[in-house]
Amino acid sequence: MNSSEYIFKLKNALNSYFDITENYEINNECLPIYAKSVIRNERYIGSKNIVIDAYESHEHCLVKAKKAFVNEKDIKEFLELLKYTSDKFIHPHKEHMSTIISGVYITEIGFTDKAIQLGKKFKFRKNYAFGFRGWSNIHAILIDLNSMNIYVNKDGKKSKNFYKSLFQSL
Repeated sequence: MNSSEYIFKLKNALNSYFDITENYEINNECLPIYAKSVIRNERYIGSKNIVIDAYESHEHCLVKAKKAFVNEKDIKEFLELLKYTSDKFIHPHKEHMSTIISGVYITEIGFTDKAIQLGKKFKFRKNYAFGFRGWSNIHAILIDLNSMNIYVNKDGKKSKNFYKSLFQSL
């Protein structure tokens, strides 16, 4: 399987829940897919115009693909890009509950051991106004199409099965 096939399957899987932009440029880097989802929940009395409270959950998915071997430097740059996006995309307000940024790095050849270790140990969690304005975290997901392995950080473990299921659908 090559990265184009996997990205096509990923795009189709995300299509129902996310707004997808192809060839998205951010910080002088072109990504094959950027996907965004916003879920808003409200409680109201009598009429939908009388809202008691509301909260929003945001999710951003940034996908990068490389047809070559990925080393530690590549992963460091990608993780820095994810941190940059957290500053750019997240605008906490009183109804903001959470934002998840999923960074998916796909390679056709493989990752170095240090790159895998760096991805697995990556941790980013930020609270806004002591948590009253919500929080954000970053899921680092490394996908090796050659060995069909997926490496994730601690926060990304929840989404590992989703990305693994795309292997079986081939």
